[in-house]
Amino acid sequence: MRKLQSRYIEIAIREALRGEGLTKTNPLVGCVLVKSGRIIARGFHAAFGREHAEAMALRKAGKKARGAAAYVTLEPCVWFPGKKTGSCAKRLVEAGIKKVVIGMRDPNPKVSGKGIAFLKKSGIKVEEAEQGIECEKINEPYMKCVSQGRPLVTVKAAVTLDGNIATYSGDSKWISCRESRRRVHGMRARYDAVMVGVNTVLADDPKLSVRLVKGRDPLRLVLDPKLKTPLSAKLAGEGTIIAVSGKAGERKKIAFRNKGVIIITVKLKGGMLDLRDLLRKLPAYGISSVLAEGGSGVITSLLREKLADKVVLFIAPKFCGRGLGLTGDLGIRFMKDSLKMRNVKYSVSGEDILVEGDLFGGI
Repeated sequence: MRKLQSRYIEIAIREALRGEGLTKTNPLVGCVLVKSGRIIARGFHAAFGREHAEAMALRKAGKKARGAAAYVTLEPCVWFPGKKTGSCAKRLVEAGIKKVVIGMRDPNPKVSGKGIAFLKKSGIKVEEAEQGIECEKINEPYMKCVSQGRPLVTVKAAVTLDGNIATYSGDSKWISCRESRRRVHGMRARYDAVMVGVNTVLADDPKLSVRLVKGRDPLRLVLDPKLKTPLSAKLAGEGTIIAVSGKAGERKKIAFRNKGVIIITVKLKGGMLDLRDLLRKLPAYGISSVLAEGGSGVITSLLREKLADKVVLFIAPKFCGRGLGLTGDLGIRFMKDSLKMRNVKYSVSGEDILVEGDLFGGI
């Protein structure tokens, strides 16, 4: 029985991942309906504002859902004031579902435990699956927003063997190989926003889009306290957010807004944008995950403020000598105080070595 239960939850997890990069601040959820040992319907949360996984599966199953078991990656939701959709727990009851197996409890205090209680009170048998960690893993951005009120942040960089992200002249095209760049475009498609500093915009004029793989473009987020970004920049248009300080010129802010750019005013901290203040503002714009691609100043600030949850590093088999290092001063005097990654994975990416791991976040 446990083996079958695990199999159905694993299928539900694969369903949930179909919505990756599309649910904004909502969780990834998959649902599988099983009757007489056969899957009769599957569902997933396809996009922010769309029907939930349970609702999709029940719609597909129709009357066949009566007497079936539901395997869901996340505790079915209940209604609460301000909720835009109905209760999935109530729908399961009304459809005649006899048993619900959940992968993880909803960390949202407005739902946590309440969905399970409602189902049990309605006479439905509820079990919790063994794949709780796997279900939590796919919903780290959602969990970060619920627990800390900010998006999950991943630092991504390509570096040479001697630790540089550019030569002394500022040239960085290309440190990593094409296969690594293709992987980065795939990552962008799974994140809500890609973040860079204004110096990266001035030096490279990037599009920060998804071109080497199929996928949707993320929002572009530029850290630009004094609003130095040119109006002619490739990313100056809809789908771009520029974070500025109170020192940014009003005329230029209006000009950017007329081009469809969203301007967010952020507090200053030590003469730089207060990244903690910025991150706490982002969920209001539907952002639960951020891929920070640089430059050195941005990466240094995220590490120093302990706001980087994960790190993805492409190490190219190249040397360039004196150049621009990955980070600036982190204020670390002794090796025992160094920032150490956890759950580290190593793999080959074309000609490069890919190092991935958790830093201040992660399960």
